[in-house]
Amino acid sequence: AFGDVDNDGDPDVVITSNQGPARFLDNRSDQGSWIGVRPLEPSGANSLQVMARLDEKGGSQWRRARADGSYASANDPRILFGLQANEIDSLELRWPGGKQLRLKAVDLGHYLVITAPTLDSVVTP
Repeated sequence: AFGDVDNDGDPDVVITSNQGPARFLDNRSDQGSWIGVRPLEPSGANSLQVMARLDEKGGSQWRRARADGSYASANDPRILFGLQANEIDSLELRWPGGKQLRLKAVDLGHYLVITAPTLDSVVTP
């Protein structure tokens, strides 16, 4: 399973096997600037299939929230972006059904928990 187990902005790995101990591979690379997003539905449930677009001076990145893995395994459902710069131009999230949210001022180096807007329109805080 892949995910940011220690919440430091880089993906880690957990490996298990039948009748053996679990192994945790801690990624200790210096990633630099990063931002993570955990999209939720208004009910508080996890929201998979959310698309996120991050725009920065070096270009754009697209990611999708997903937890798929393999048999009896799941990956971290949060969206993680490694950045080229120390700031972003915008972060846009798109939920299934047309709900969108666009953020312009975002602090880097942590995970944001963002709930889908209740209106089917673009909201800019």
